[in-house]
Amino acid sequence: MFSQTQKMPLPRELRKLSVLFFFASPEKRPRRFEIQVSKKGGSVREIYLQVSKITDIPLADLRVLTSYKQRLHKTFTQTADLNDIDSTSEVIVSEVVENEQNVVIGLSHRKELKKVSDPEKCQCCGVPHSEKPLKRCAKCRYVWYCSKECIKENYKYHKSNCEVSKEFIGNPLFISVPRRISRSTLHKLILDYAAYSIDYSWSIESLERQKNATSDYETPPSSPEQPELNEEQGENAADDENLNPHVPFRLLATTQHGTDSTDKQSAMTEEDDIYLLDDVNFLTAEWLNDKHRIVKKNEPYFPWLESVSSVSHDDIRCDRMSNYDDTVTLERCIELFSEAEILEEDDFWYCGSCKEHVAAQKQLTLWKLPKVLIFHLKRFHYRQSNSHYSIRRDKINKLVDYQVENLDMSPFVIDPKEACNGVPPNYELCGVVNHMGSM
Repeated sequence: MFSQTQKMPLPRELRKLSVLFFFASPEKRPRRFEIQVSKKGGSVREIYLQVSKITDIPLADLRVLTSYKQRLHKTFTQTADLNDIDSTSEVIVSEVVENEQNVVIGLSHRKELKKVSDPEKCQCCGVPHSEKPLKRCAKCRYVWYCSKECIKENYKYHKSNCEVSKEFIGNPLFISVPRRISRSTLHKLILDYAAYSIDYSWSIESLERQKNATSDYETPPSSPEQPELNEEQGENAADDENLNPHVPFRLLATTQHGTDSTDKQSAMTEEDDIYLLDDVNFLTAEWLNDKHRIVKKNEPYFPWLESVSSVSHDDIRCDRMSNYDDTVTLERCIELFSEAEILEEDDFWYCGSCKEHVAAQKQLTLWKLPKVLIFHLKRFHYRQSNSHYSIRRDKINKLVDYQVENLDMSPFVIDPKEACNGVPPNYELCGVVNHMGSM
């Protein structure tokens, strides 16, 4: 008896994933759409492929990251494990342009949470503000002093509390910028991107302050009239007070998680207000937030991609999905076995006519049908363990619904007439073997 065994794949178990997409140009409003990816196993390439298909942007021009509480959490290559993206993280995909002129940099935003107090009395000697003018600490702006002597005497007690807490805001993303870029151009680019997730405004009081440069708060700490705390505090205060009102942030070279990188910061600038970004991978815009500058989180509305309902392929729907249909049929498994598969970039096909490797696809079909057709369904799912040093095997417990009779195989053969020798390509179930355990 002529028989043939075919190994049939099972449809993937899927989960929904919301994606926030930023175009390379900040003039284009970001878009949010929903995709389905493998629930177990799989690689981040699934995200790259689907976003590329939806936006018509090449894979090489996309970058994927996740953020947690507005902080850049992780960045992902196409080969990264999809299980590393959990439901608590925001998935952000950026369009980038990387070439000899441009570099790709991760951009984050954070704001200072400064405690601002009104002058009452000197922190050291206790003299009230009504009797003697007071100056605030240039760094924390919370305590007040009447003289340099009081500053020096009290500093050993105050320095442990003289700090500014910081909070990440907005959406981190990847941006493309020239390797050498003017300070004003880079600041404008960052402001344009920040407008989608950060609300920055000047109070009326701050505008009045700009008209009166002799006010206590506006006097730079290096002025003879104002006592200096120390070199570090004076430098911080000078940065705060001399900021251009149209560029309300400091730009810092940082690590991926926002930690300041002193070495890269010093190598980032040169004369004539030019930024050198060859060795900079991540930047953080540190927004000033005090009594006169108001920075707050914005609740941006990123519209769902208008055309997502028309973009669908395989088991993946990119519109706003409701519940999935978890029913698995034997016919669906056969369809997955015989559908066309696009070869990846590192597996291009060599064309004998044009003499070069080109994108191609492969497809498996049945040439001839046997009298007895045996289907072997996949029983295990393999994935890399968290340690990345071993492979784990998970048992697939999905149930498959199959026909007892009249299973029509004609759609899955090249030529139904020749494949069946004139016999109708219909099969009846004659036996089932159910493997149990881990063997």
